[in-house]
Amino acid sequence: MTGSTPFDNDGDRPSWERTSEPGKSAMKRAPSTRASHARFAEDVPDGAEHAAKPHNRHGNEISMKKIVDVLYMKVLGDPLLAPFFQDFDVKRIKNQQEVVMAMVFGGADLLQTELPGFDMRRLHMRPIMERGLGVSHWQVYVNHFKATLDELADELPAEKRASALHWMKSTKDAFKPLTPDEVLDYEAYKAASKGGKCPF
Repeated sequence: MTGSTPFDNDGDRPSWERTSEPGKSAMKRAPSTRASHARFAEDVPDGAEHAAKPHNRHGNEISMKKIVDVLYMKVLGDPLLAPFFQDFDVKRIKNQQEVVMAMVFGGADLLQTELPGFDMRRLHMRPIMERGLGVSHWQVYVNHFKATLDELADELPAEKRASALHWMKSTKDAFKPLTPDEVLDYEAYKAASKGGKCPF
């Protein structure tokens, strides 16, 4: 494999920022996209100062932390998904999810524009390989994501909910069993990195 190496554990930096070359970063996180709120242009007057937490149907932004907190309350309470989070730093995972959600709710195209090294398949290779993560688990996660969108319907425009759910559903193939070549690549990387962790 080349490019990002999501199986290591390098402080609090999202794994997709790193490359296989030590000391080099695959990308720089844009300050605006790391913000904790997503703004919806159709609701924001030109030049308006955005409020801190306008969580209502007329608000112009919503906290990415709130979305992730609601989602992961469901995910971590699910007996099918919770075991995958054992031995991992859930706080770190949720912080990374906030970055991804900011991209998804800001427009899915931003994910590749602002996070070109982001690779859903790479991020989940270890649990797929070692813990049996698969499409059935992905479907349960997507169901929780949809339930989260429905729960926050008053705070998220319908078109944003639809586009975010569409993107989430598009990730299904990332959770299929590894191909023989991927298994070989994974084993080679794991040996080279001395078994670093993948932040599922």
